Amino acid sequence: MILNQSENHWVATTFFFSSLVVFAFLVGNAHDFSDSTEGFKESLMALDSKEKVLRPLLSMDNKTLMSHKKDLRESETPENFIKRMLPKVLGTILILITAFASLNSFFEIQATNIDNTAGKLFLVAMIPLILSLNQDISNALNAIMVKAGGHDWYPFLLAVILVLGITLLGFFNEGGNDDDLIRLFFSLLFLAFLFFLVTTSYSKIILRIKYRFGGHLVLSIMVATFLFYCALLVEPRIPTNIELNPLTTINVCLLSIFTLLTMLRALGKKTGLPVVSMTLLALVTVGIMTASKSNFDHYDVSTTAKTIEYTKRPSLETYIKQWIQERRPSIEAHSHEKPFIVVFVSSEGGGSRAGLWAFLVNSYLYEENKAYFDRNLFSMTGASGGMVGNAMFYAVASHNYHKNDTINLKNPKGDVFTYKASSIYFNDYLSTSVAALLGRDFFQSILGIWDFCDRSSLLELEWEKGYSAVFKDIDLGEEFLSKQPPSTLGTPPLLIINTVNVQKGNYSLISPVDFSKDYRNLNVFNDFLNDFNRDSLHKSKSIKYSTAMSLSARFPFLSPVGRVKGVGQFMDAGYYDNIGGTVTRRLYNAFEAIVKNDPDFKDIRDKMCPLFLTIGNMDSNKKKPSDQDSVPYRAQIVAPAVGVLNATFWQAEEMKKTFGDEYLVESKKVTIILDKETREALQLTSTVGKEVTPELPLGRHLSRTVIQAMEENLADNKEAMAKLKRLLQEIED
Repeated sequence: MILNQSENHWVATTFFFSSLVVFAFLVGNAHDFSDSTEGFKESLMALDSKEKVLRPLLSMDNKTLMSHKKDLRESETPENFIKRMLPKVLGTILILITAFASLNSFFEIQATNIDNTAGKLFLVAMIPLILSLNQDISNALNAIMVKAGGHDWYPFLLAVILVLGITLLGFFNEGGNDDDLIRLFFSLLFLAFLFFLVTTSYSKIILRIKYRFGGHLVLSIMVATFLFYCALLVEPRIPTNIELNPLTTINVCLLSIFTLLTMLRALGKKTGLPVVSMTLLALVTVGIMTASKSNFDHYDVSTTAKTIEYTKRPSLETYIKQWIQERRPSIEAHSHEKPFIVVFVSSEGGGSRAGLWAFLVNSYLYEENKAYFDRNLFSMTGASGGMVGNAMFYAVASHNYHKNDTINLKNPKGDVFTYKASSIYFNDYLSTSVAALLGRDFFQSILGIWDFCDRSSLLELEWEKGYSAVFKDIDLGEEFLSKQPPSTLGTPPLLIINTVNVQKGNYSLISPVDFSKDYRNLNVFNDFLNDFNRDSLHKSKSIKYSTAMSLSARFPFLSPVGRVKGVGQFMDAGYYDNIGGTVTRRLYNAFEAIVKNDPDFKDIRDKMCPLFLTIGNMDSNKKKPSDQDSVPYRAQIVAPAVGVLNATFWQAEEMKKTFGDEYLVESKKVTIILDKETREALQLTSTVGKEVTPELPLGRHLSRTVIQAMEENLADNKEAMAKLKRLLQEIED
């Protein structure tokens, strides 16, 4: 989907396919790397034992050459046959795994993979590869080809047809919809067949091309990618700055790591020592020692100077009372029949897709009626990407609230996107993290001798940069409490950011209120700021607003677990509750208890009514395994892991059912019509049509078409829009 929806999908796909083929060739030449009789440069030619014998014989006429090939087949021992063929089969399997992964994505998205269809088809595709490892079957097929005539031309012509087929399938790319996933699958399937054909046919024409260009091409790609990788070790933001596709970044890093291993192998050949094994053992040993050091602070969370004391935060009880008292005139104007609506928001996690959807829903409500935030909204919480989207919306809405500003959340007419939220999310927040994960963060985790930002800190800086480019007066790099300071300027809604404490396994809440006195309710969770302030190392420090956001969305290993000295380590909130509903429910319990028991609110307690707005990232109407006729039983070895995973994400579904679906607003796929500008940006040359139904991928990279589809979903989704308009009507009443 990243390939198909890329702004420059032709370039991205070419890079991806090329690097995949190089990987396969290197795997297919694995035996040569361990052959001490071969030179390093010679091993990069990707020549097996048979090709080395045939190389000086290519000047012979076809009849004589065919005779030599026959002699080679007949004299080859079974052991040498397996040594020659097995690496090529493994290289082909590498490409097949990629192909069937895309097919699996298609089935998962369509919710039709209950019986692991892609996996079964992959096993079927493995059968001819396994049969090719039988020497008798392989020789029999080769003999049939020879009798058919044109043995040297057939493989070459078939290779040309396969290349044209791959190109043609790319030509019909429509921007990342269901059909594009199928086209990508067939393209990769053709690529696997092409690789196997080129490496096992021993066609005279193909061999000449390999001898002349193969080794030099592989060596050139390896050197170029390794030099680029070295640059990434210094500055991992290069891919983002030059708009390099995240998938290409991953391949560049993996190819470079393989190149580094190849260099170590070459050194081992020279010295006669097991250099690779020795190096890996040393890295593991040193890495364990580094991680256990108390002064290893690479993954410590980002901090800034403290200007607001945490001890000045009001208790939850005080905050609720202030919130109600400030709105008392509005509440008194309502009745039991038409009560004042108190809105509690929970947003489901799921990468940038969840974040943008939460931001869009809140932006729509705010633009329609600012009273949604200023008067009726009591709390916002969530998990992971949904929490980030809530926090981004809150930053601009609270700015307007506290400074009486009028910054709007829509772009001017004529802009490619309707909402400013879309402009912020139309940035690559993935490539830098990947480059750092597979680059300098990896080496720092082992050696611990440098001082630079980790990948989560870099993500925070990217969020700050992307946000300030749209909302120029708002800085996400300020301390957390700056967006909702304890003051007499008013009592805005509560933004409560959730994260999971690794050592304790429960929620830690980052909040403008102190929960410690909310007994048997919210005090069952850790108060992050109280814990942070308790350690003497942090007396003059505070966490940034963007850091609080990232603490809720640290999904290992894309983001590292964040460490706070003296407190603990923190990771993605979705591991505990992927929608934040647990916190919302306890907030409502506290709110209800105060309204019910405080005599000051006796005259208005029946004039208030809660409304739970649940912003879902998954379509609950999709078929679930329990809706199927058959149950997908799991093997004993994987059943526990599958159970833990499903239990983790079922919590969000449980909360959706708890709050009901009356105000459940979910992200769904929609069909959009691509305008001329978008088609040109995507380099779409297909004449199939201008309509596309793009898939909505998880992760931190959203394409132009996905963002446009999500805006279209907000505008034209009758079910979602009916709920949001009903909510606005409730507020108006």
